[in-house]
Amino acid sequence: MIKTILEAESGYQWIDVISPSDKDLRELIRQYKMPAAAVKDCMASFHMPKVEPIGEWTYFIVRYYDLYCEDDADTIQEITNKVAIFSNDKYILTIHRTGQPTLAQLANEWRNGSHTRYESTEHFAYKLLDMLLKTYDLGMNQASERLDAYEKEVFREMKDGSIFERLYQLKRRGSVFKRMLYLTKDLLQNYMRTTKDFPLAHHNIEFADSLYYRVDELHENANNLINLRLSLASHRTNEIMGILTIFSVFFLPLTFIVGVYGMNFKDIPELQVDNGYAIVWGVMISIVIGTYIWFKKKGWI
Repeated sequence: MIKTILEAESGYQWIDVISPSDKDLRELIRQYKMPAAAVKDCMASFHMPKVEPIGEWTYFIVRYYDLYCEDDADTIQEITNKVAIFSNDKYILTIHRTGQPTLAQLANEWRNGSHTRYESTEHFAYKLLDMLLKTYDLGMNQASERLDAYEKEVFREMKDGSIFERLYQLKRRGSVFKRMLYLTKDLLQNYMRTTKDFPLAHHNIEFADSLYYRVDELHENANNLINLRLSLASHRTNEIMGILTIFSVFFLPLTFIVGVYGMNFKDIPELQVDNGYAIVWGVMISIVIGTYIWFKKKGWI
């Protein structure tokens, strides 16, 4: 376990705990008189964002975007990580499995004196939530850049089928962002009802709203690109089928003529006609030219 304790001038402490064992969690429960069931349960990986009061403590589960997730990640567990936050009047504890750059940055700002702006654990909790919420802004910037690149690829070589998979993964990522932001916004609204009227709380709500609208647009654009790619593929298929149909119409009467003169009968009209071979070629060429002129007038070619 890595445990960092930072103390504010107003008297409360921020305790940041990374990768605690079961023994470490029991020690935290004993030392800070924390709710045992919530602490033991907080390390489970499947929790969604929520906030609930437990005695004198307020218990948060917050999910944030993992900046180092794989490009093909498209599930909640692959794209986001979780941090548990326990807050009361004297302490604010953050518990998570791995190091988080955002929390490390906030700890550095604290050491440089920024904590003096946060008068209480409630106020500082909003700052924590704000910093974790901003990770989605970075994630959506990355996703938007990828979407712009995919948009250019959609109109290129039609043989590259991997664009469908990549667009679908981006759409799935947008769905994860959308769900997490909706739940985080709900968390903020519920917490704001029980705290003082901090300006930072309203900022967080507005920021969550703006992120939600952005990710909704991202999700819709990814879906539109998938549909556009399917439409282009269908249009290309129709063009190819049209060309093949035109060729088949050209050769159908010629095949008929060849078929007639290829029958194995002794008495077939015109077989003994002088220059019959040349006449048949003339007829076939005339049919091809006539078919072409007819197609041209109809605007089919």
